[in-house]
Amino acid sequence: VEQLAMQGAHVVFTYRGQQNVAEDVAATLRSQGYWCRAVQTDLADSEASRALVENIEQDWGPIYGLVNNAGITADKSFL
Repeated sequence: VEQLAMQGAHVVFTYRGQQNVAEDVAATLRSQGYWCRAVQTDLADSEASRALVENIEQDWGPIYGLVNNAGITADKSFL
């Protein structure tokens, strides 16, 4: 998040828990002049994920890049 913001990207990142940590990261970057927003979302909920994308595009414009670090556990081969 920090590196993307410092390179000039407008960053919206999601978090599921630890709201105070996420908000602190976003607030610190904004105080340094970078564009950053934190949004609480459960990415395991497909409707919430869809609404997140719609809201980001409506409020802040099109999404030009995506970094996904939300993990899943699978007991079988992905392919």
